[in-house]
Amino acid sequence: MCLGRNTVVLECAIVTVNERKMMQLMRDHARNYGEDMELEEDFGPEKRIGPFIIKETILGEGTTGTVKLAFNSCTGEFAAVKIVNKSISRKVKEAKKEIKILQKLRDKDTPLIPLEHVEEDSHNIYIFLKYMELGDLYSYIEKTGTFEESEAKKLFRQLLSAVEICHKKLKICHHDIKLENCVIDSKFNLKLIDFGFAVKIETPETGDTAIEIYDGSPAYSPLEIILRRPHDESVDIFSMGTCLYYLLYGCFPFCDPDRTSIDELTANLQINDLEFPPGFSTAVEDLLRRMLTKRKSRITLDGIRGHPWVNTA
Repeated sequence: MCLGRNTVVLECAIVTVNERKMMQLMRDHARNYGEDMELEEDFGPEKRIGPFIIKETILGEGTTGTVKLAFNSCTGEFAAVKIVNKSISRKVKEAKKEIKILQKLRDKDTPLIPLEHVEEDSHNIYIFLKYMELGDLYSYIEKTGTFEESEAKKLFRQLLSAVEICHKKLKICHHDIKLENCVIDSKFNLKLIDFGFAVKIETPETGDTAIEIYDGSPAYSPLEIILRRPHDESVDIFSMGTCLYYLLYGCFPFCDPDRTSIDELTANLQINDLEFPPGFSTAVEDLLRRMLTKRKSRITLDGIRGHPWVNTA
């Protein structure tokens, strides 16, 4: 426990010990994962928010703001902090939506990223989240290469569990599932992040079931989003399929984001001619075909959960 302000000397001593620990942790992190971190004894530029020291180390860019490395001087643990500029009303709205969603989660072992703390000042909202030291899956694959089928299966099962919680418990469509929004720790535990585009799932009893929001990432999006047509939460299933395809093959199924135009992507999605490089099972190919298809033919979450590929070791 961090001591109160009435014990200034002891509190400062604890912070000093923990900040030394921070230095060693950051050095270990840089050495273990090949990151080029320049570490100075005074930690370089930093900002303090409550018990947290916010570093200039950028971990990523979310839909609502920049994500930086933070250190909790009371617990001696790292955190990831999403910094949201309050002058941009759209980002503030998305940030508040994300906070509200994550505050509903009681289980810290959930495959959705746990919320640790929220602060704000006159300029920013600070959303402190669990730190996942290996970062996002897209960047990890870019550095280390694709996964063996058995390892991809372990990651995909965790993503499936995360989406099941979104759809069945939280009653939301994530609407931006991608490898950049799947972060992993050193034991390859996966957490789904970034709920700024999430949409509440309506039911026939509560209202119109159609979703008419078209945010998302084109490389992971099904035809109905690209064509800006009303859709449902099954768009998340298509995006999951895209993630699985990339985990195995190291490319997107219908486009090269650096070269393919939206018109070309639309045509590719309409033709729906999937190619599977050799070396993987027919079972995973079957699952991918069922996920990466048009809305009416797309497999359900329950269908994925019961698919032979997901259920075999």
